[in-house]
Amino acid sequence: QKNRWQQAPTLVADFRFQRKKRQYPKRDITGEEVTKSLKEVIHNASLLSSIESLLRSNGSGMLLSGFQVRATQRILRSIESKEFNSTIVCAGTGSGKTLAFYLPSLSYIASLHLSGDSDNWVKTISLYPRIELLKDQLREVISRVISLREVVPNAKIRVGAFYGDTPKSRESCKWDKIGDDFRCPSLRCIKCNGEMRWLSRDYLLGQERLECADCRWEIDSSIFPLTRSSLTESPPDILFTTTEMLNQRLSDNSCFHLFGVGPNAVHPPELVLIDEVHTYEGRYGAQVAYMLRRWSCLVESPLRYVGLSATLREAPTFFSSLTGAWLNQIEEISPRPDEIEFEGAEYMLALRGDPVSRSSLLSTTIQTTMLMQRCLDPKAKSNSASISCGAFGQRTFVFTDNLDVTNRLFFGLLDAEGRNSRGIPVMEKLPLASIRSPDTSITRYLGGQDWRMCEAIGNKLSRKLDIKRVSSQDRGVDPDADVVVATAVLEVGFDDPTIGAVIQHKAPRSIASFLQRKGRSGRFRGMRPWTSVVLSDYGRDRVAYQSYDLLFDPELPAKTLPLSNRYIIKMQAVFATIDFLGKRLRGVEGGSIWEDLSGPVKSKSRKTRILKEIKAILE
Repeated sequence: QKNRWQQAPTLVADFRFQRKKRQYPKRDITGEEVTKSLKEVIHNASLLSSIESLLRSNGSGMLLSGFQVRATQRILRSIESKEFNSTIVCAGTGSGKTLAFYLPSLSYIASLHLSGDSDNWVKTISLYPRIELLKDQLREVISRVISLREVVPNAKIRVGAFYGDTPKSRESCKWDKIGDDFRCPSLRCIKCNGEMRWLSRDYLLGQERLECADCRWEIDSSIFPLTRSSLTESPPDILFTTTEMLNQRLSDNSCFHLFGVGPNAVHPPELVLIDEVHTYEGRYGAQVAYMLRRWSCLVESPLRYVGLSATLREAPTFFSSLTGAWLNQIEEISPRPDEIEFEGAEYMLALRGDPVSRSSLLSTTIQTTMLMQRCLDPKAKSNSASISCGAFGQRTFVFTDNLDVTNRLFFGLLDAEGRNSRGIPVMEKLPLASIRSPDTSITRYLGGQDWRMCEAIGNKLSRKLDIKRVSSQDRGVDPDADVVVATAVLEVGFDDPTIGAVIQHKAPRSIASFLQRKGRSGRFRGMRPWTSVVLSDYGRDRVAYQSYDLLFDPELPAKTLPLSNRYIIKMQAVFATIDFLGKRLRGVEGGSIWEDLSGPVKSKSRKTRILKEIKAILE
């Protein structure tokens, strides 16, 4: 029985290994140097004071990279001079692109509050292609806003999130409930990453306030309003939303003033952030490009865009196609060669499944995940408390390009770890890793199956890993999961410093997407992340394995958008008609044209007016 493994099918026929030094933009510019360089191009004293305060709020030893300073200079100079210049910031994952935008944005908004010109209008709109990315960046920005308030109490910046999980009102809140309390899906605790809840006592009193279930940290509507009605009554300074939500709300009379549209709009947004620009490719990218042009038309003013991307070639040309901004008004800002420093290492492994043994490639990925996760640090409260002090991480992400494969891999991993389909441990079933324990068979080690290192660093082979899934079916990342099986939902912008390994099942369909997935690990600068790709011996997988060096260090092609596609143009004609109807019904009782056209119209006056406008078009 102990030697049955010798008759089992071989899972790996060959492998390729590569070790590379990691590279980062240097962070060697002090706050005093930043302020001095900004004084050369900016003359607004209130704005300069806000920048100094923001830099102080992040600690006295905060250092910036050269590209972050240049981006801040250009964005603030564009606002001060009233020029509608756009900027595309290109830098590697984890290099600080987000700060390159939010530093000037928060500084500008803070200066308006200090000078008493803040009014009630949205100054910055941040567009995100993925909800998980939106939630991750929302938490980061709220953290910076709170730190800034501690230094400058008068800078009362408010941040709002407007997407599918944002309830219309207190009465229509459909968040999951824990007892009588509502669990907030948008924000986790700034202090401990715990679950935030809308307590029943606050809910009944009509107070929009969240409290952490673990550390009792709290946040109220003076910083983060919870409902759409609160957002529309008192617009926030920064609004987080998705491209789909923007597309629908451009014709919604009740809230389109948040986007600078309609008679109730005080002012168009000064800045529009488009994060992960490279994701707007193909037909989807063309739809977004037309939507941005429709938005600019409804605002009746050009917009000032700032794009962020880690994997974009010929960025200004693509950004011009996406936003409609003139090419001569766009500048790319990225780290210069002399601003790059090399430090640490990253490890990349390509595994080729054995075609002769007739074993499933999914089995190879499952075994790879079982071993890879157990080669990382055991769970600890923080990276600094782990065995390697964060050098090798504590969690693993596994990516696939197919939802069906994601589900099969997820349930296969659950079974391999001795859990049922709901993730509950089966008492009488041990994880497959336990058969590699030292007291099973010495001949395993002679055959190369030596898993003793896992136990030497504290990972018991008998412990069942916690497996979770993130896809369109399961939203939200469980912070306690050991392994997360994910689709493209998690490939961009999700920052978790404990991710130490990324595994890709089969050759990635998009090299740019693969680089984003690879960048989910190693967010902590001192970390040495692993990237493993499990490939078959056929088709694209065979080509990828034979050119594994290009897979790990690819040359990205330039992207284009099919703006002349007639199918896309016809769809946008429908959206433009909806925008037109929304514009014509501005004086009528508030409501959404999308809802009016997709179901019974609640307002008789709106129904009469819509029929009149459509009849006028047809005649």
